Amino acid sequence: MAATQKENRESNTSQIDTHKHKVFTRDDFSRLLFKCHNIIRNNDKLSPEAAFDEISKILFIKIRYEREQKSSNSIFSEEEFLNLKKSDEKVRGIDALSKPFYQFFFDSTKRAFEKDELFDPNDSLKLRESTFLLIIKELEKYNLSETSDDVKGIAFEEFLGRTFRGELGQFFTPRTVVDYIVEVLDPQEGELICDPCCGSGGFLIKAFEYIRTNIEAEIKSAKTEIDRERSKIENKSYSKELNNLITFLDTETDLQNTNGRLYQLSHNCIFGVDANPRMARTAKMNMIMHGDGHGGVHHHDGLLNINGIFEERFDVILTNPPFGARIDKSLRVTANDIPQADKVTHYKAQYGDDYERLVVQPLRGYAQFDSGSDKPKGKPIVDLFELSNISSSTEVLFLERCLNLLKPGGRMGIVLPEGVLNNSNLTRVRDFIESKAKILNITSLPKEVFMASGATVKASVIFLKKFSVDERVAYQKLVDEKNTNPNIKDIDTIRKAIRTETSYTVPLVEVKHAGISSTGSATENQLPAIAAEYGEYRIKNRLWHEPERPYYIIDFSAKPKISRVKSNFSDTLNKSTFVTRPDHTDNNRSEYLIRSNNSNNRLQFTELKDLLNWSVRFAIENKFNYNDAYPLHRLGDFLQRNKNELIIMDDIEYKRVNIKINNRGVYLRDKKLGRDIATKRQFYLKAGQFVLSKIDARNGALGIAPRELDGAAITNDFLAFDINTSLINPYFLSLLTGTKEFIRFCQSCSSGSTNRQRLDENLFLNVEIPLPPLSKQEDMIKDHLRAQELRAEAEKLEARALANFETEIFKAR
Repeated sequence: MAATQKENRESNTSQIDTHKHKVFTRDDFSRLLFKCHNIIRNNDKLSPEAAFDEISKILFIKIRYEREQKSSNSIFSEEEFLNLKKSDEKVRGIDALSKPFYQFFFDSTKRAFEKDELFDPNDSLKLRESTFLLIIKELEKYNLSETSDDVKGIAFEEFLGRTFRGELGQFFTPRTVVDYIVEVLDPQEGELICDPCCGSGGFLIKAFEYIRTNIEAEIKSAKTEIDRERSKIENKSYSKELNNLITFLDTETDLQNTNGRLYQLSHNCIFGVDANPRMARTAKMNMIMHGDGHGGVHHHDGLLNINGIFEERFDVILTNPPFGARIDKSLRVTANDIPQADKVTHYKAQYGDDYERLVVQPLRGYAQFDSGSDKPKGKPIVDLFELSNISSSTEVLFLERCLNLLKPGGRMGIVLPEGVLNNSNLTRVRDFIESKAKILNITSLPKEVFMASGATVKASVIFLKKFSVDERVAYQKLVDEKNTNPNIKDIDTIRKAIRTETSYTVPLVEVKHAGISSTGSATENQLPAIAAEYGEYRIKNRLWHEPERPYYIIDFSAKPKISRVKSNFSDTLNKSTFVTRPDHTDNNRSEYLIRSNNSNNRLQFTELKDLLNWSVRFAIENKFNYNDAYPLHRLGDFLQRNKNELIIMDDIEYKRVNIKINNRGVYLRDKKLGRDIATKRQFYLKAGQFVLSKIDARNGALGIAPRELDGAAITNDFLAFDINTSLINPYFLSLLTGTKEFIRFCQSCSSGSTNRQRLDENLFLNVEIPLPPLSKQEDMIKDHLRAQELRAEAEKLEARALANFETEIFKAR
C-alpha cells in the first residue's frame, strides 16, 4: 500500500510538472495563437495585422524572459508577472505610476533585442493591461524553450498565412514552392545565403532547416559509429573516452557554442531584407520560432546595400520579388540610408574593408548626388541599375539586384511573372541576364499556385548560375570579336552568333500540380520528384562547383578522437556523411558513406540557341512535328508585316473585317462611315494577304484575305502579312495554318490574362518550320483539291440517295 501511495504521489507530481511546463504540439500552438488573436481583436478592436503585431510583442516578451530564467526553468505566467509588478512598485514607488509596468516590461524586451532592431524605440504595447494578462494566462501553460523548433515554426507559419491572407498575401510564397527552390539549389553549410525581399522569411527558414537537417544527420551518423564501436569493447576507460566524443558532437548543435556548426549557420550565413517593417519583424520572429538565424534579417530597401548585404558576397540567392509595381524616379538615396557611425564601426569589424568600400562609401556618394538645380539631392534608386533603361518594374530590377549580390559562380532561384519570360519588349532584359549567367533550369508553375494569396499572375522559377571570372572574360572576348567582325553588322545576327557559340543544354520543367489549389488546399505535388530528378542531373553534369563542407574523421585508436575537417567532396559525395575509422580485422581504414538516389524523368531539354524566350510552354509547344526531310524556314522568311497606315476620314465608308475562329475564314463584318468608327488610326488590308487576330489566333482566327476585302480597314488587333510566293504557295499556307499543330503553336505564342491573350508577333515570326519546295507544295495542294472534289461528289450522291429513298417510301404528291 505504501508503495502504491508513493507511486500515486509521483504520478500526480509528474502531471503537475507537465502542466506547468507543457510542451506544444503543432495543433496546440496553432489553436492557441488564433485564440489569442481573437481575444485581442475582440477586446481592443484591432485589425488582423495590428493584432498579430501585439501577439508578436508578447511572444518576444515570453521568449526573452524564459531564456533569461532558463537555469530555473521558470515560465512567464500571470502570477509571475503580478509578483514582478508588486516588486517593481516597491522599487520605483511613485514613479511606477508614470508608466504601467507591462509597458515598462516591454521596454526591457526592446532593449534586449535592440541590436536586432525588432522594434521602433518609441513602440509600445497597443493593448489594455487586462488584455495583456489574458494573453499571458493563455500562454503560461506552455514552455517555448522546451517546444521543438519544428512544432513552433510550422504552427507559426500556419498562423501567419491565415492572418495575412489578402492584403499582405504577396509576402508569402507557398511552402511547396519554397521547398522546391531550396532543394534544387541545394545550399550547403558554410555558404552565404540571402533573400533581398524576404517577406515573412520563408526561403531563409527553409534554407536554415535544410542545412541544419544535414548537420544533424551527419552528427547522428557519427554517433552511430561511436555507439557501434562501444558495443565491441568492454573497457570502461575506453568507453569514457568515447563519451567525450559524444559530448563534443553535442556541442556542435549548441547555439551558445560560438565554434559550433549551428551557431555559425545561425549567426554568419543567413541574410535577408524587406522594405516593409511589419514583414521584417515577422521574418525575425518566424526565424526565432524555427530555431534562430534572425540576426541577418533587416528592415531596409532590398535594392540598396545594408550591413552584410552587398555585391558579390553570396553563394546562394532565393527570392520571390514583388510583381507589377514600378520604382518611381522620385525615390532617391538619402542621408537616412547611410549607416550611423556606431553601425559602421560594428559592421566594419565584422566584414572588414569591403563594408566601407561597398556599403558606406557608395551610399554617401549616392546621397550627395546632384540631380540638378530644380531637384532634390540624392541619386534615384532606379538609376543604380543597368536594366532601368528597359524597365523600372520591381521584378526586373530585383533580377539584376540578385545577380549583383551573387559571387562569381554563385547560384540563384527567383520567381518571376510570365511577362518577363515571354514579353518581346523584354528581350533585352533576357539578353542581359544571359550575358551574365547561365540558365540552370526554368520551371513553369501552374497558375493556381499563387491564387490563394490573391495573385492572378502566371509565374515560373528561373534558376541561374552567375558566370565565374573565367566565364565572364571568355564571354566578353567573344562579344568583342563579333562586334568587330566587318562581315557581321546586323545586331540580331551578332546576337544569334553569340548564342549559338555559347549554347548549352537548358532543362525545362512544366509543372501541372504543385501541391496547392487556387483556394489554398493541399493537392497532388509533383515538385519533390522533380527536385530529386534534377539533383541527379545536375550532379552528373557538374552544373556548379561544389563548395568545401565539413565532415568528421573519427580515429578509434588507443586514444580515440574526433575531428571536423573541410574538404571538396566529389559531386557524388555531396550529400554524404563521411566517417573513417580503422577496421579491427585488418587495420585498414574503411569509409562509411550514406547516399540516396531517385529519378522520375520529368525534365525536358532544349539548347540555349533554340530558346526564343524563357517561356517553358512556348519552348515545348513550338516544336513542330513535321517531316525533317525538308529545310527549316522562319515564318518571317515568307511573311512580311504590312503596316500601310490608314487614317479614318468621317465622310468615307469603310469595309471592316472579322475572322471566324476554327479556321472558318476571313469575312466582311460590316461597312461604316468614318464618323462612326472610334479608332481613327488603322491599317489597309490587301486581298491575298495572310491575316490573323492577335487575340484569337490561338483559337484558329487566321486566313487569307479574299478579293472582296481588298482595301478594308483593320485595327491594331489584327496582323496582316504579305506572302513571299517564291517560298510558299498561299493555298499551302492556308492548309498549314489550319492544322491542329499550328493552332497549338499559336497558343504557345500568346500571353496575357486568360480572356485577353494576344499573340506575340516576334515569337510568331521567329519560329522555324520545315518547308517543302514549291513543286512538292503544289502536289500536296492537288491532292487536297482532289479530296475536296471527291467529297463534293460524295455529298451529291448522298443527297440523291436520300431523295430516292424518300420517293420510294412516300408517294410524291
